[in-house]
This record gives sequence, structure tokens and C-alpha cells, in this order.
Amino acid sequence: MGVDYKAGALTTGASLAHRRGRPVRVTVNRGFDRSSRSDLDAYALWAFNPALQLRVAASNLLEQDDEFGPSYSDPVSGVETRTWRYPRGVSLRTTLEMTF
Repeated sequence: MGVDYKAGALTTGASLAHRRGRPVRVTVNRGFDRSSRSDLDAYALWAFNPALQLRVAASNLLEQDDEFGPSYSDPVSGVETRTWRYPRGVSLRTTLEMTF
């Protein structure tokens, strides 16, 4: 879902995306858990003139980490699982856009 708003030289916008978590089977005895997450991103764009614009964008505003959980099913030892968490903070990006 996304929304944009324009007022004169300023354009702003935001988007929200959700991915549901679920187990995924790769082979008969291998798989992984895909965690659910929601991503919120926003931007502001200042158009100084048609050839010069400044864009400021922020991503992962909800500060959700990435998680990955592979599993292996062994007939002797059972199911082995691991979980890795990859911390992610808010990312801020500034871009000067020029048209030649």
C-alpha cells in the first residue's frame, strides 16, 4: 500500500508492505522458516527546478530485523533447526538528482 502527496515543489510519500511468515520446504528433508515482517518506507522530494531535485528517503522505519531459520530432517537424530537474526536499523538516503 502506498500514498503520495504533492504541494508545490514538495512531494512526499510512504509505502507499507507486509510479508507473512511460513515454513518453506526446499527438498524432502530440508526447509526453512520465513519470518513475517512489515516494511515502512517514506520519502520527501524537493524540486528546485525541473532539472534539479533533492530526494531524502528513509527505509525500515519499523526497525524490523531479518530472520532466517533453516531446518534439516534426519531419520536418526530428528529435526535440526537453527535461527539467525540479522539486525537492521533505519536506513537514510539522500540523493541529488540532476537532468542534463
